[in-house]
Amino acid sequence: MAIWEVPLEAFAYEAITVSGTPIGFTRSVVVPTDSLPGAAAMFSVETATVRFRVDGSDPSSSVGHLLAIGDVITVYGVNNLINFRGVKVGSDASLLVTYMR
Repeated sequence: MAIWEVPLEAFAYEAITVSGTPIGFTRSVVVPTDSLPGAAAMFSVETATVRFRVDGSDPSSSVGHLLAIGDVITVYGVNNLINFRGVKVGSDASLLVTYMR
């Protein structure tokens, strides 16, 4: 069975401010000490454009996957969630994130 066929349920939500310093998802949310880790994070981009990477390297304003205001993306896999980093392209942005497992 493929991951997209497995029903995932939301367990947490947060808003992340993305500025000029690369930032990731909150690790204690992705990998809580008292329950199973997250399997996916769906997020929307609010207020400004961002770039992101999930390979463990930091994005910059010119390097990484480009997302515009209103884009919605889902990142799958615990390692990808841990390695996620986003950075603003112009002005500060906000990511609205729902975590699922």
